[in-house]
Amino acid sequence: MKQIITIIIILSLIGLVSAVTWTTPSDVYSSFDWGSDTSYFTYGGIDFSYGSADHTIAYIKPKTNSAYNTTLLFGVSSALGIADIMALDGISGNVGIGTTAPTHKLNVVGSVNITGNATYNSYYGGMWFHDHTGIPIEWNDTYQKFQFENATNLNGFSWVGNKSKLMNTNGNGMYQVHWNAVGTGTNNHIYHGAIFVNEVEQENTIGHATGDGNGEVRIDSFGFIYLNTNDNVTMRGRDVGGTTSGTAIFANINLVRIGN
Repeated sequence: MKQIITIIIILSLIGLVSAVTWTTPSDVYSSFDWGSDTSYFTYGGIDFSYGSADHTIAYIKPKTNSAYNTTLLFGVSSALGIADIMALDGISGNVGIGTTAPTHKLNVVGSVNITGNATYNSYYGGMWFHDHTGIPIEWNDTYQKFQFENATNLNGFSWVGNKSKLMNTNGNGMYQVHWNAVGTGTNNHIYHGAIFVNEVEQENTIGHATGDGNGEVRIDSFGFIYLNTNDNVTMRGRDVGGTTSGTAIFANINLVRIGN
């Protein structure tokens, strides 16, 4: 019986609260004690305080008083005083932590610690081939382009040229790149592979391998590259200081955007 009465009281209170309407900031101001911060009279908001001195410990208030261009600010107090710690941008829908002008859906100024899984959808692209019989390839001391058969997950990229290039269509940004290749080579020959952007080798993506006793070469690496709109990405390999007539069996390249 007590539970039923409690539920009825809660529902009645909810009904009373939902019936309250504040039409102007001054209505809000006159309904609550806002302490010494009279800016609430202009903008409206909610102030949290304690003690006889009416000490403000937190607030929720608009950044401006525009009806259609408002960022909602959340502030709390510390030993250093009271300050904005989070913002919700009403125009973009962006959320800022440590900033009142977020430029992304979640804009954090400071370090982030994630203890669970982080799932995201980003801009990415890839191209690959796999041929058990092998595709003839001439390794020499000059970097040779890898030719690909398929492109996949082209979100922000186009597959262009003679099946050897990914073109960035997503705008300027930083990308993480992973690549690998398997083929036949010469025992003890040294092989290098790398990612090229607009025909320029990206040194931080270089991979290194030595031909094994079975005549096979396995080479892979990863790195970070910055791409502007319409930049082309290729993968290339070479036999350092030598020449090998071999076959390419498998190769792929994957790019994922990680920032601006």
